[in-house]
Amino acid sequence: MSVYQSLVDPTNFGTVVRHLHHPDRQIHFVLHVRDESMLPVLAAKLDAAMAEAQHQPIALGSILDPMFAEGSLRISPRHELPMNRRWPVVPVTQIPSLAGCRVLYLPPFYLAHTPGPLRRHPRQTPAPRAPQPQPPHQTLILAPTSGPRASVNLTPPVLTLLSPTRCIHLP
Repeated sequence: MSVYQSLVDPTNFGTVVRHLHHPDRQIHFVLHVRDESMLPVLAAKLDAAMAEAQHQPIALGSILDPMFAEGSLRISPRHELPMNRRWPVVPVTQIPSLAGCRVLYLPPFYLAHTPGPLRRHPRQTPAPRAPQPQPPHQTLILAPTSGPRASVNLTPPVLTLLSPTRCIHLP
């Protein structure tokens, strides 16, 4: 058993949503995995990438993109993803709050296996978003400066999470 397997906990999806929407929590994304066995595997990959980068921005596309493409991973973000991210989004309102799930807490992520969201619509391609003109060099800070912050640099669209220990860059 891996150390990450021992960190998997049962809960209900409403608890996950409360963590995602609470401004003082470090959770900015819920990553929904198709199979519960993926929780510790994905956690190990993400944790290794974040530890290796230390305080430098981390480009997680090389880890997440293949899983999104094969339909084994979906995302529920706290804030809207940049337009250049065409990842399959699961609105948290589509999952019943009393639905049982298995989770692994790995800030800024909650890795979750909730039976249903990936089985109902396998390999669904997200609808393309129409590009909207953005003023150059504009940054929007999405959270207070007293904790982890999410900022969106609108040109080019990018999402960066800043915290005292991690900086995650989603180009």
